[in-house]
Parts: sequence; structure tokens; C-alpha cells
Amino acid sequence: VVEHPLRIQVLLAQIRAGMWRLNGETMFRRGWFYRSAYFYDLGFDLDLFILQCAAVLLHSDELLLTLVDRFGLASFLGFTDPRAKASDGDDHIADASLPTDDPDVCTV
Repeated sequence: VVEHPLRIQVLLAQIRAGMWRLNGETMFRRGWFYRSAYFYDLGFDLDLFILQCAAVLLHSDELLLTLVDRFGLASFLGFTDPRAKASDGDDHIADASLPTDDPDVCTV
């Protein structure tokens, strides 16, 4: 349920960041049209309401990981998979910054 509104917000953020500039003004106009007063109550406002409900109902870790994944911030923030093996071949040590239930993995 939260996937569609979240993808729209990611697209709007990318448009504002200029990541779609090669497509000319078309994407800028689509973002402007979506946020315009005519569609504000039909789209933008309801999408934000769904995201707010998801923030209340979903577990905070799940929501944060979904947001980080959809916005593509995992590598930027230095997150790695806590189940990933370390490059030196040591089975019980992993470079992890995400929480894990494994007592052998140290998270910071």
C-alpha cells in the first residue's frame, strides 16, 4: 500500500534534484502538475496521508529501511547487509551498520 505513494515522492525528489533534466522540461512539468492546486487534494495530499499512516503503523526499522532503499541512500549512508561476510573470510565478523539479531555481529 505504501509502495506507490513512496515511489511518487522519490520521483518528485529526483525531479527537484535535477536528475531528470536530460528529459527536458517534461518531467519538471509533470512534477509541477502533480503538486498543483488542481490535483493537490486528489493526489499529493492523499499520498502524504498514506505515508503518514504507514509511519504510524509500520515498525520503525522496516519503514526506515524501505525509505533508505527507495531513495537509494544505502551506499551513501554506508549501510551494508548485516548478513554479509567480511572480505577477509572471517565468518563471525561482518561490516554492518544495520541492526541484527546475530550476537556475533557487532553493530554501531
